[in-house]
Amino acid sequence: SQKMKRIKNFFEIIYRYSLFFIAAFSFLFLSSLLLNRQAMFNYNNKHYYHAIVKLDLALKINPFLFPAYFNLGNCYFDLEDYPHAADAYKKSIVLNPKNFEAYENLAMVYCLQKEFSKSLAILDIAKRRGGFSVSMASLRKDVYKLYVAQTMEEGMNFILKDNLEQAIERLKKTIALAPEFAMAYHNLGHAYFLKGDFENALTYLQKSIELDPHNAAALALLGEMMLQVKDFKKAAIYFARAAFLSPDNAKIHNNLSFAYYQCDNYEEAIIHMRKAFALQPQNVTYWHTLASILRDNGDYDEALKHFLGIAKKQPDIIELHSDIAGIYFLNGKVEEGRRELDEETRQRKKRLSENPDDIDSLFVLAKVYKDEAEYEQAQEVLNEILKRAPHLKEQVFDMSVVLESIMLAKKDELKEQRQHTTVSQDAVYLKNGRQIIGRIVHLDQDKVVLEIALPETIGTVTLNNRLIEKIERGS
Repeated sequence: SQKMKRIKNFFEIIYRYSLFFIAAFSFLFLSSLLLNRQAMFNYNNKHYYHAIVKLDLALKINPFLFPAYFNLGNCYFDLEDYPHAADAYKKSIVLNPKNFEAYENLAMVYCLQKEFSKSLAILDIAKRRGGFSVSMASLRKDVYKLYVAQTMEEGMNFILKDNLEQAIERLKKTIALAPEFAMAYHNLGHAYFLKGDFENALTYLQKSIELDPHNAAALALLGEMMLQVKDFKKAAIYFARAAFLSPDNAKIHNNLSFAYYQCDNYEEAIIHMRKAFALQPQNVTYWHTLASILRDNGDYDEALKHFLGIAKKQPDIIELHSDIAGIYFLNGKVEEGRRELDEETRQRKKRLSENPDDIDSLFVLAKVYKDEAEYEQAQEVLNEILKRAPHLKEQVFDMSVVLESIMLAKKDELKEQRQHTTVSQDAVYLKNGRQIIGRIVHLDQDKVVLEIALPETIGTVTLNNRLIEKIERGS
């Protein structure tokens, strides 16, 4: 019938068009495969750009050709175009989740971009999907180490930038990744130390030493922390352990010497100060400290030899004249001591004329006025220092007390005291480190009266006990 003819014609048309579409699709599919094969030939010959052009064309023809995405990722990888390589590998994985080589390559790309967390995540996905090969396990181990190192480096950079909160956060992350990493605990303890949180600093530094008993740096840092809290005995213990592990570290010997000195163990202090100076003979500070400890231990001749050696090597250190003069006075060589003080005054006046606005120079001017018995002018200079540098009020106060005491002292009282008192040479150290050389002529619970050898005259100084840090008696 007519109706059956129409139905038959319709199906014939559908059949013909279907054959056409099948033929066209087959042609395009085969073309994309051919382009992919040609691209691989170009890739193997290191013609990466030609390969990329063919692969892009193949993917335009067939967007679902997952081998082309993988090959495209390889081309970009070898060209070190890692962002494009990552995009290609991700598309390859979406279209073919069982292509585990794409997972490994993508993890390597993230690693090279220093995105270690992403690299580890991709490898973990591959492991869950059952494609974790031996090479992937090796790669994951290497990436993990790099990730730990990265968080450690970030933490140390934050410490250098004085961003301690961020440093602590990063270093805690490092410890979470590597709980047995001793240096991470050390650096975290260091961050807490710089922050002033000694309790946490102590916890993490001790953990670092527990994991690595040979960590001299952590022991030295614990010693520095004990110095901060003025627990000099513990500081000496930590520094001694650090010095045993790192005998060529001059700074550790210097700090150990200071800790022993504060414990009144001058013999050990001298031994380790000698070691520090022997390791760094060009360090004048170590040399000066050694001379000072020898002086305080009563070995005036050797101390004088070192002070004179420093003065010969660096004559621009004006303060050395006071040190040398002090030893001359202690040895009874008043004239030599006065010559040294006169030379110091001359050099200080010269420095003051060259830089009159310098705070140190103003202190020098005050001292010059004091030595010349111009006490009111000296006090005016001290008041000026206090205006310019309020943070130096303790030093100004100490010197003001000395000036006031000098002005109130009477020569007749000194003569009377001389008749009834046996005197001895002494050195008094104020809190600010200033040293006054003289002879004690009176000592009781309330005050100390000294006879002071000044450049031009003999005067007396009365000091309240609260200002005195240490008194050393001569013979």
